[in-house]
Amino acid sequence: MRTLVQLSGIAAMTLAGFAAQATDFGPLMEVAHSTWPAKTHLAVVADYSRSSGDIQALAEAAGEGSRITVLDTRSRFDIEKAHTLLTDRVRPDYLVLLPHDRLVWDGAFDATVVVNRLAYKGIPTIATTPKAMTQGAVFAIGEATGNNLLVTDQMIGTVGVILPERAKFVSRAWGSGQGVATISVVASR
Repeated sequence: MRTLVQLSGIAAMTLAGFAAQATDFGPLMEVAHSTWPAKTHLAVVADYSRSSGDIQALAEAAGEGSRITVLDTRSRFDIEKAHTLLTDRVRPDYLVLLPHDRLVWDGAFDATVVVNRLAYKGIPTIATTPKAMTQGAVFAIGEATGNNLLVTDQMIGTVGVILPERAKFVSRAWGSGQGVATISVVASR
């Protein structure tokens, strides 16, 4: 069942003529599930109205049994609140960086701040681009990495995180009938 927030975000994108393709999170979620099978609570810090396509693609790749908490951020002030909400209330197993969000994308200063603050609280970050590795992500895999799994040589603050083996993954269609993760949207305001 979709919430009113999800439906309004989808309607806004349709009316605006938003035709961007969603990111393929299949390889990322495949590595995350095989590395951390017991970790099923993901977090995303993003402007939900503009990134709902990527968030839905992430939910499809994460599959049934996983849950995604989206900290809806519309300004830099919201990002500071999102960090506090993540560490104090949400307590996800890990954060997923979206490559194309308006404020917290791979390579953005705000993303670096969020990733580092969460790492010091023991919450690792994963992503789909090589840029995220310089920001403190523990691993990245996706089209931008050529589906090569990039694994950090040095973790920042995150303790006790098992890292996957470096490997090359063959891109394949994901969403093999395993359902869709539950999405909860929390305003960071």
